Amino acid sequence: ELKNLTGYVIISTEAWSHSLKFTRFNPAVIGGLIGLSLKGRIDPQFDEYLRTRDLCNNLINPWFLEMWRSKLIQHDVYIDQVIDRCSISGIYHSNYTNDFYYQTSRVAYVKDAVKALAVAVHNTLKCNSKYCPYIELDKLDRTRLLSELANVTFRGETSEHFRFTALNNGRPQYTIVNLQPDLNDKSTLKYVEIGSWSDRSLTNGSSLMIDDTKIIWNGNRPWYDIPLSNCSKDCPAGTARIINSRDVCCWQCRDCTNLSISNKTNANTCYSCPIFYHPDTRHTACIANKRVVVRPTSLLAISIYIVITLILVIIFITWGIFIKYRQTAIVKASNFAISNLLLFSITYCLIVPILLVVPKSDMTCGVSAIIFASSLTLILLCIISKTKTIVRIFSSELGQSNSQKKRHEILQTVLPIGICIFEICLCCIALYFDPVKPNLVAVSNNKVHIVCSSKHKIVYLISYVFLAISNITCIYLAFKTRKLPENFNEAKFICFTTLILFCIMVTLTSTFFTTTGPLQDGIAAFGCAAFAIAVLLCIFSPKIYVMIFKPQLNCREQVRLSITNYAFANCNLKNMPSHSFSHISKEAITRFELTV
Repeated sequence: ELKNLTGYVIISTEAWSHSLKFTRFNPAVIGGLIGLSLKGRIDPQFDEYLRTRDLCNNLINPWFLEMWRSKLIQHDVYIDQVIDRCSISGIYHSNYTNDFYYQTSRVAYVKDAVKALAVAVHNTLKCNSKYCPYIELDKLDRTRLLSELANVTFRGETSEHFRFTALNNGRPQYTIVNLQPDLNDKSTLKYVEIGSWSDRSLTNGSSLMIDDTKIIWNGNRPWYDIPLSNCSKDCPAGTARIINSRDVCCWQCRDCTNLSISNKTNANTCYSCPIFYHPDTRHTACIANKRVVVRPTSLLAISIYIVITLILVIIFITWGIFIKYRQTAIVKASNFAISNLLLFSITYCLIVPILLVVPKSDMTCGVSAIIFASSLTLILLCIISKTKTIVRIFSSELGQSNSQKKRHEILQTVLPIGICIFEICLCCIALYFDPVKPNLVAVSNNKVHIVCSSKHKIVYLISYVFLAISNITCIYLAFKTRKLPENFNEAKFICFTTLILFCIMVTLTSTFFTTTGPLQDGIAAFGCAAFAIAVLLCIFSPKIYVMIFKPQLNCREQVRLSITNYAFANCNLKNMPSHSFSHISKEAITRFELTV
């Protein structure tokens, strides 16, 4: 009460649960007390006897004297003076000692205890209703006394048939009381019986009975407004308890942090969310990370559609022009079959961006890996074939027999296709043993990217080996033919195209394997588009320009003039006879016309 500990429900023992002192305490502190009180009959005769006790006839009772001493000192009255007069003022007696003279239920148990001992002594000494033999206490058979005490039975104050249990314990009965406001005096409290407990041997039914509806909790709260029974509030979901090892009833609540949650009240620990999951804002449940993919209606997908459509339109226009002018010198000099194969490989390459936009599956991942590798390789092989043809035209290695000429014409078309098919077969075998499948990759901000990948990346290794070999060969041959006549054999343009493709390959490779998700798909898609645009601009656009805007250059006379100038420019005039000049130019022209 001094510390004003209000709002608590006090649980008391039977030693002080019926003390009248507490009825005058502050109701905000002691109100709602739940306690046990020994159940027993009240004896009116004992009340009369108790009230006759005073400082003259009850000096043998030390507790009686101590009670009066504490009461009288409060009023500056010393007990020795009162004892001398052998009287107690009526004012003191009525106002300050009512609690002491109040008969509690324990009186009945004291009376039964005294009677049980008396009956045991009576039976030990074999007394009868008229006579009991005298014996000194130190000679009393204590073993027999204990045996008789354990077996006594009589009609007692606490029960109709008083007896001890097999363990020599009593059979108590308790009244469960609740300290409630007194309706007659709001400033005081009173004990109200709300239930009972007794030994099962004394009842036929349940040993515990409580009427919840009679309870009034601290603060005059009704019975159904049950207070908390711990010193700490419950830790809600999303937090964990930190319990002091010395006091398991008290704890602190700690918020779950990072990727952990708790989904129940008073959880002892927070649990981590599994991979690709993150906690909600309250840290009470794990929710799946958002999957970031290239949707068909997204801005990136629409941009890819537009770029691919424009490139396809340019390809088909170029293809149509080449078919229309296929009998002209510039088309024949470019090898019409290789040009068609090159245009097909560019179109074939544009399938990859479309596959990157559609939802990823085992099939789309595998097919896109194969097409990506084989299409770029086929483009490079076609350029190698065109470049090799030019090298042979202006070298002395060109065969003179018709069978060698036809065999070379077939090989320069079939060989790129054969190598491409061989690469596709290797990739299919690699996919069987190391399949490329959609996999989730966790990124920041609780997002997940879906990427196509395999365990050992065998398919990607095969692809880049073919691309590296093809690119290096292209660069070598392009550099070798960089000074050849350019009116019909596009030597300089091939060299420029090869360097551009090499730069695209280096940039594409370094960025593709260091990114994930839509960014990776966008890089691959626009990388394929860049391949197609580079070939169209560097190889086909100069020929289209000549065929449409400079038709006078699209004739055999121009090739003869270019070859003659090239032959004379590359001859050593000092060491060669003059009659050999015409022979050199005729040989070069003959070789070129054989190709055309």
